[in-house]
Amino acid sequence: MQLIKACSLALLFACTLSSCALQSDFQSQDMTHTGIFTANSAKSVSVELLNELNMDNMIELDLEDISVHYGFNPNFLDDFSVYTSSQEGNANEIAIFVIENENNRQQAFDAIVDKLRFKSQAFSEINIKEYDKFSSNTVTVNDSYIIVAVSSFPEKVYNILDNFYK
Repeated sequence: MQLIKACSLALLFACTLSSCALQSDFQSQDMTHTGIFTANSAKSVSVELLNELNMDNMIELDLEDISVHYGFNPNFLDDFSVYTSSQEGNANEIAIFVIENENNRQQAFDAIVDKLRFKSQAFSEINIKEYDKFSSNTVTVNDSYIIVAVSSFPEKVYNILDNFYK
């Protein structure tokens, strides 16, 4: 039993390090939240971000779209809310995933990181303004939440998310 706990702790530590590594790849500032993430639902977080960031022309993805868009099993999800831009050539994206199982959360996180790197590379070749959003996007892992926010306003994203920490 202790071995399982030790492995779980090691996985959580690895996930945290992966999050830091991802942030250093995509985010130039250290924006660390403190406290416990206390959202009522994934939808409440995404709606708050969309409203406060004035993100128009976003489409909501459904459960069937998750595996196609991110490349991980949607059955991993306990809750989610994902919006992407409906405009071709726009990188805006808000994705909130709740995944209680640590192994599944790590697999999903890895797939999300791969997807963001691929998308970032694609925008580097077609639209530098949109590519710049990836150098300052926010990817946060806190307990069972994985939060992705690709926008032009990383500081505003941070402040909005900070309201959910108690």
